[in-house]
Amino acid sequence: MKNLTGTLCAFLMLALLFTACRDDDESQSEAPTPEEFQSLRQTALDNITQNFQLDFSSGNAFVTSERGVELYVFSCTDASGVQTTNTVDLEYVEIFDRGTMLVTNKPTMGISPSGESGILISGGEFYFNATENGEQLNACGISAGVPGDLTGGVDFNMSQWTGEIDADGDLTWVADTTSGIEIDTFSYFMFIDEFGWINCDIFWDDPRPRTDITVEIPESYDNGNSGVYFSIVGEPSGLGYIGGAYPIGLEAHFIFVTAEGDDWRYAVQSVTISENEVITFMLDDTAVVTESELIDIINNLP
Repeated sequence: MKNLTGTLCAFLMLALLFTACRDDDESQSEAPTPEEFQSLRQTALDNITQNFQLDFSSGNAFVTSERGVELYVFSCTDASGVQTTNTVDLEYVEIFDRGTMLVTNKPTMGISPSGESGILISGGEFYFNATENGEQLNACGISAGVPGDLTGGVDFNMSQWTGEIDADGDLTWVADTTSGIEIDTFSYFMFIDEFGWINCDIFWDDPRPRTDITVEIPESYDNGNSGVYFSIVGEPSGLGYIGGAYPIGLEAHFIFVTAEGDDWRYAVQSVTISENEVITFMLDDTAVVTESELIDIINNLP
């Protein structure tokens, strides 16, 4: 087994750390390559990507997404800053649940302007990009009306965040101090003027004393060909990377995932965290499921 440990600022960390090996008599499955695991994640993202053709002959366009998000798109400009009046291809992704966050590797880990890091509870993660005749556009003005009931109802403390993806393909959210969210009884209204990942979020916090955690994963697996996440019981629209220094008494699910051909191999440990908790994932305890089955399994956790 390999040991995975870490220390979090605000009880979480932003990366997986894998350390020394431990021998166990467990059945061996050929571990995937990092490329195979990343391909599985990309397939999951491709499966939920929506594409719209928008007619800008009248200067703007309006579409409704599969989940009911209302998108008003206007003022699309090319690389020269010229506003288009032609057809624009809009690429769009929306994520509202922790199962989809997991298979696409789009958890809700955030960094505030003060440098605080931690898990966010999301009102929706979104990706936008637009092209004209296959050429990348410079920007579009986009107004998004997001139904609050997609994530359990409106929270008036939500704010807007921007996603940053590092060289390893991991996503971290940074507070957007220039854009605000308008909120009414039923919806969040966000304005987007740059392409990329946008989130409607609020920090989750817990004042209880904290403890370090050790997580052990099967040998031959690391942060290149597998992932370990955690979710909080009762918070279905938040997902974190694994780490240490968690609140004692926190009820949480720790989730190990990797690729098995075109399917997913996974295991879940549900615990009430005690002092110096050790969580062990054995290969014998994992199961192989399809992408849709894994999403349902993670979403159906308490």
